[in-house]
Amino acid sequence: MHVDPDLADLIPGYLANRKKDIAAIHAALEKKALYTVRMLGHNMKGSGVGYGFETITDIGMMMEKAAKEGPALDGEEDRRKAFAVGAADYLAKPVQKERLLTKVEEQIKTRLHWQDLKERVVC
Repeated sequence: MHVDPDLADLIPGYLANRKKDIAAIHAALEKKALYTVRMLGHNMKGSGVGYGFETITDIGMMMEKAAKEGPALDGEEDRRKAFAVGAADYLAKPVQKERLLTKVEEQIKTRLHWQDLKERVVC
């Protein structure tokens, strides 16, 4: 690892902030706040390069990617929870492009059908 001499005095503060990030990541994971984990990973990825810490960059990159992709949700319990809070449909991760397009088309057709019915009833 090479640290730029101009940054040497900043390294202790930088590493102290990464320790704070670890605590923030644990708190975010407990709350299932994947967006927060994603942003912390993104920041680690970018700052690690600037300070010469490739390992921090790699960890940040993996965290950002994992949080972006999210957990695989395809069980019956996940499906039940989704519908219980008002979901009209459900797609399990990882989402397949063709399945997503089919579901979007179905939702559009359903909406158009309902609009047509409303117009007939009002007239």
